[in-house]
Amino acid sequence: MMFLWLIIVFILGTWVGIGLMCIVQVSKKEENLQNGIRVIKWISYDKASELIEIGVLYDNNIGGLGGWFKEEQRWKDYKMAFKEAAHPYIEALREDIVLNNIRHCGNDHQELENGVPVFSDFSVSMYSYRAWGDLMAAIWSTQENKDYSYMDFYMSL
Repeated sequence: MMFLWLIIVFILGTWVGIGLMCIVQVSKKEENLQNGIRVIKWISYDKASELIEIGVLYDNNIGGLGGWFKEEQRWKDYKMAFKEAAHPYIEALREDIVLNNIRHCGNDHQELENGVPVFSDFSVSMYSYRAWGDLMAAIWSTQENKDYSYMDFYMSL
């Protein structure tokens, strides 16, 4: 009987916890729409996938496919490829990458324990190898005024 009681308490506690998390998440989303988006943490690709599946995080869908960023292009070219709603995310990502001197390649983004950005609205951006290469090339070509293409950040050797 005690075991059954513990199971019931555990299940109820879990549902209450998830409910509170959802409330906090919704209020956090509204707060970030007013205060701006920022990167709050980096996690693994697998962990991001798991947390999306159970509804703790959501994919903001700015990652996607890629492989179009070429030498002589810069951040403004990259940014123009996105709808305005994505701009706060990519700007926050750029700021955090530059601040922390992150130079991961596409495979690092998907394989490292700290390869996927978590944003202040509980969203994540999950990229293909090529799309991550586009992002990094856009950031570092502008930052260093040096020509990079997505291939420079596609895969580490």
